[in-house]
Amino acid sequence: MLSSGLIKQVSDKWSLPDHQIQLNDIEKEAISNLVKILNVEWFSSSNTSELSTRIHKTEKETKLLLKISQDLGEIIQVDGNLLFTKTNYDLLINSLKTYFKSKDSINVAEFKELANTSRKYAVPLLEYLDKMKITYRVGNVRKLV
Repeated sequence: MLSSGLIKQVSDKWSLPDHQIQLNDIEKEAISNLVKILNVEWFSSSNTSELSTRIHKTEKETKLLLKISQDLGEIIQVDGNLLFTKTNYDLLINSLKTYFKSKDSINVAEFKELANTSRKYAVPLLEYLDKMKITYRVGNVRKLV
């Protein structure tokens, strides 16, 4: 069905080829607010409950909006609850590439400083970078793929 064009796959989702997510103005504004909040938080993101309060939505509504944001490629979810914007992620990748021009490895402490975050966020983020084949782990350090 996929090869004949009867269905399409985007990430881990399947749909009809002409299916698109339709959002009303209130939902668009809420997603925009979520992205703005997470952009400012950089790599120290609020949890879903905190985000719900800040955008004046229920937790269920916020989770749905976050899922839609992920499907649209605006937000990346790392290790279950950690949320980061694609914009910040791209900036981090560029910073990492710059860092690796002068060094051949990075440890957690150096990464924490580079990402301006705490160990709570740095370790899952490093593991995500390993999973995405940006870095790989060698002992206690990471190297650029």
